[in-house]
Order: sequence, then C-alpha cells, then structure tokens
Amino acid sequence: MKRQLGGCGSWFGKNAWRLSLLKYLPEKMPIYEYRCAQCAHKFELLVLRTSAVPVCPSCDSQNMEQLLSGFAVNSEGTRQTSIDKARRSYKASGQRRDEQVAAVEYEKKERAEHGGE
Repeated sequence: MKRQLGGCGSWFGKNAWRLSLLKYLPEKMPIYEYRCAQCAHKFELLVLRTSAVPVCPSCDSQNMEQLLSGFAVNSEGTRQTSIDKARRSYKASGQRRDEQVAAVEYEKKERAEHGGE
C-alpha cells in the first residue's frame, strides 16, 4: 500500500504550516571565496543575482579564480564529539602528567615550608 504525500495522516499533512513558512525565509546568501590571479589576494564575497562581476579589493583586477570552500557542520552531537576527543587527547598527553607532577611537588613544598598545615 502506497502512502500519499498530501494526506492528513502524512508528515506533510500534519506539518503543512511549517512548509508554508518557507516563503518567509530570506534568500540564500551565497558567500564565495576568490583568489586574485594578479596579486594572489584571497577574499570572500557575498554574490547575489544582482551583484556585479567580482573585483579584487587589493588591486581592482577582475581576473578572479573561484576557490572551493569547505563548510562547517555544527550540532550538539558534533560539538560533544569534539569535546570528548579533546578530553581523551588531553588525558593521554604528557602535559596532563606534567601538571599533576607539578601540583604534587608544589603541595609537598608548601607543606614543608608551612609545617604541614
């Protein structure tokens, strides 16, 4: 049995109001990276349908190369994964062990100087 998209029981039927909100969203804002072929200056530029030909802000050349840009993914899951990875690498690092040794030595020194208070 096939499920129809527009029926009342489907996701689209129940959430039609959400789809109707899409018309109020602003246009996509494409930001491109460019490198000037003349002076090798790299820059980002917001390019709209009505935008003029890109011009280098350093040398005013129109001889541009559009670069491939990476993108960032940010969500609670990726943030937590990054934090967990950083914690694991910190625990495994020599820096943590050095800090622990320094803290123990400092505590011993303070006890010796102040009579173990």
